[in-house]
Amino acid sequence: MSDFEYMARIDGPAVVTVKVSRIDTIPSVRQLWPPAGSANAPFLGFFEEFSPPPGADRGALARRHASGFIISPDGDILTDAGDVAGASRIAVTLADGQTYHARLIGSDPASGVALLHIHATGLPVARIGSPAMLKAGEWVASIGSPYGLGTSIVKGVVSNLSRLLPDQSYVPLIQTDLTEHSGDGGSPLLNLKGEVVGIEMPPPDDGNVYQGLAFAIPIDKAMKVERQLKLHGKAVHGQLGVSAKKVTAPLAKAFRPMRPNDPATDTG
Repeated sequence: MSDFEYMARIDGPAVVTVKVSRIDTIPSVRQLWPPAGSANAPFLGFFEEFSPPPGADRGALARRHASGFIISPDGDILTDAGDVAGASRIAVTLADGQTYHARLIGSDPASGVALLHIHATGLPVARIGSPAMLKAGEWVASIGSPYGLGTSIVKGVVSNLSRLLPDQSYVPLIQTDLTEHSGDGGSPLLNLKGEVVGIEMPPPDDGNVYQGLAFAIPIDKAMKVERQLKLHGKAVHGQLGVSAKKVTAPLAKAFRPMRPNDPATDTG
């Protein structure tokens, strides 16, 4: 049995498909006519006659898919925060086909980690590994549910272990060359032992093209966030609250020590 067959057999049962429903607001068409300042337009009466009657904004049901994996036998599941944002309903389908209503325990946009819970017991659980043991060039795999189709496994190699992306400054990411599709966000990234070392995230929506690249949140960082989400429903991240700036000669002069012969002056 190959390493990848082993991963699919051991880890596949702990991977789930996440189906998200969300109500999106659609502005009433009536609000788009007449344009401002067109009260005396020649064809205003014609368009008013055939325009829909006034009405409130309407809600449309939007659906999306994501992946996730079970981390406790009693129904705790990790997935991607962006995919469940604004959800009005979340359903989770297990590898055996059973579907459960899921409750969003907490979501942390800064890290991209979300915690779901389903009412079930005796569930298969993903094994958590250590990202610190990964090396560039090492084989990895991911099991997800692209386009909501169900369990699929892809393989690739680790390209970088500390990738920082624009607007993704919370933690350095694991970069791989795995092939990602819509619905793969939240998939477990697995080492050759079949242990989860990261959570796959969707391609960043920052205007750049990341074709052929995939990124994952290291699982040790994700589990720290998970503990906060389970206890408090949210995560708090420490930060220095300072920024760096090039020191010019006038700025250095403004901060020059005022007392002669003190230690700061002596050290320059």
